[in-house]
Amino acid sequence: MTSVPWSTHAVDLRSDCVIKRFRRESRGECEREWRALTLLAAYAPGLAPAPQSADIGAEEPVVVMSRLPGKPLRGEVLDDQQLKALAVAVSRLHAAVPMDVLAGVPVRRGQQHGLIAQIRAWVPQARSRVSVEVGEAMNRGLNWLAGSGMEAAGRPNVPMNRSGIGGGSMRWLQPPVGAGVERSSWSRARGAGCSQSRCGDAGC
Repeated sequence: MTSVPWSTHAVDLRSDCVIKRFRRESRGECEREWRALTLLAAYAPGLAPAPQSADIGAEEPVVVMSRLPGKPLRGEVLDDQQLKALAVAVSRLHAAVPMDVLAGVPVRRGQQHGLIAQIRAWVPQARSRVSVEVGEAMNRGLNWLAGSGMEAAGRPNVPMNRSGIGGGSMRWLQPPVGAGVERSSWSRARGAGCSQSRCGDAGC
């Protein structure tokens, strides 16, 4: 069954696996999801759902991953033990993949310089369709951007963002060994309870 309304993807929770189907225009997200799962399986096995198969070139790109046991805790308050397990797992997530491996991963869209270029290209097209007040807000925003120094800054040193790790996939982290939290409890804390690795990013 599909656990969430169709947005960029739909999630089918099976007894032994999780199938994540993407819209045709979201092919890049499917590719990043698969890349993140395979990297974590290689460098941090057991931290996230195990990748099983993918068809990125399909009409509706699809990723299949393992399903983890658990009960969703979405909307509930986590206790100290669960929060500590989350901190340990996220730290492991961001340190797992070697820098030389990340260097070969394509930079994902949405980084600082790309967003600035997108804003500058979009504003002239949109200005004629908005009110005077909104146009003035756009101008002020561009003036702020010009004086922020962000365009002259180098690339942010956040290598994990290259692969998309830490986005959707982070939701399906397994509790670290020795963290004092049962894995079933962790999947509940993640708020998914799916096995996609406890369903994974990269996103349910």
